[in-house]
Amino acid sequence: PGAALAAVPLYLLADDELNEVRELSPPYQAGTGPLLLPDMWPAAATAVLAAACALMLLGTTLVDLGLQRRFVNGTMIAVGLGTGIWSVAADALWQHGPAILFIGLAMSGLSRPGRLKWLFVASALMPLIRPPVIAIPVLGSVGATVTRRDWRPVAVSLGGSAIGLLGFGFYNQFVFGRFSITGGYGAGIEDVHTVASPDLGFLAGNLWSAGFAADRGVFVWSPFLLIVAAAVPFAARRTPLWVRTMAFGAVVYTLFQFFVRDYGGGFNFAYYRYPIEPIFGIAPLGAFGARYLFDRQNRLVDMVLRVAIGLSNVAHAYAAWRF
Repeated sequence: PGAALAAVPLYLLADDELNEVRELSPPYQAGTGPLLLPDMWPAAATAVLAAACALMLLGTTLVDLGLQRRFVNGTMIAVGLGTGIWSVAADALWQHGPAILFIGLAMSGLSRPGRLKWLFVASALMPLIRPPVIAIPVLGSVGATVTRRDWRPVAVSLGGSAIGLLGFGFYNQFVFGRFSITGGYGAGIEDVHTVASPDLGFLAGNLWSAGFAADRGVFVWSPFLLIVAAAVPFAARRTPLWVRTMAFGAVVYTLFQFFVRDYGGGFNFAYYRYPIEPIFGIAPLGAFGARYLFDRQNRLVDMVLRVAIGLSNVAHAYAAWRF
């Protein structure tokens, strides 16, 4: 329910009247008749604000990590306009906009010891959006705890996540009559045969398609990410441990997501959407990877990376216009 709850403040400002909608996209249009729907602008505005605030939090985190403001601005443009954050997360009220907002809140909370309350809020709200995403802040907090020799980051994140999961479970109990924290993942998680005998071939093919399929491949439609990913192993040592463990959390979430979900992600959106949360969770580490490439002062590498960012921006600008 988290994405819908995020839109409540703006819906309080909207007209109470419902609008009759007769033309819907397939497969909903056949035999359904007209539907009564509220105004859509509060949902759209919430998606835009969530994505914008997430990028702002990413920018402040990168500044806290010591990167120059000019480079941070360029990173925000590349991540914000060259990925599905623009064409999907900010396009409509999917789960992705609020999810990356809370990831951004968590990373900002980890970047300074005095912001642990932000980490708690993010960890508590994230299960209401997409429960498995809690792997990103929780593993990030493990890195902060190890580095600072302070138990509070991991305790705050685990405590917030537990509260959020309980709240999600009670919500399902109230609405559907059953206490559950699996959400839309139930079919994949509760199939004992699938968990006991995982189809690793399906997972490998799913991951390959998520990366390189012509219609949904993240590296096809955001090619600069592949270049930056190649530099990450060389730049990792420059980053705090929590940045690396948060990126590892994003990898864990990715593996889980594509273990229980087909890479396609549905219809009525451009390119890809499932990798949006991992992209954002890995963004601080990726920023250091890009910084490593630019510091090498190799003109060919600089040119290729800049062209790849430009092509990504153009692709997602078209998608934002088209959809």
